[in-house]
Amino acid sequence: MNTCRDVDGKILTEKEHIQRRWKEYFENVPADNLDDTESMTFYSVENEDIQPSYKEVTYVIKCLKNHKAPGTDQIIAELLKKEERIFGEESTILLN
Repeated sequence: MNTCRDVDGKILTEKEHIQRRWKEYFENVPADNLDDTESMTFYSVENEDIQPSYKEVTYVIKCLKNHKAPGTDQIIAELLKKEERIFGEESTILLN
């Protein structure tokens, strides 16, 4: 069940009320903070030509946690680990 709270803390359960509350919430988010880049930290890559090696890719695959929900690609960590050689080679090619 999807729920959220209104301004007074009352729990909303009806879809129409929840949608209305989210609309209110985002309309009241201060827009003046959108251009506040002074408080942001920016990072840059010193050497953009760095390409991961097969060893680095397979190491990352080995470090994946088991029994976690798959991402949008629906590939689970256990499958990547079981077929490490294949996925390591293909991933290295894709990343380079």
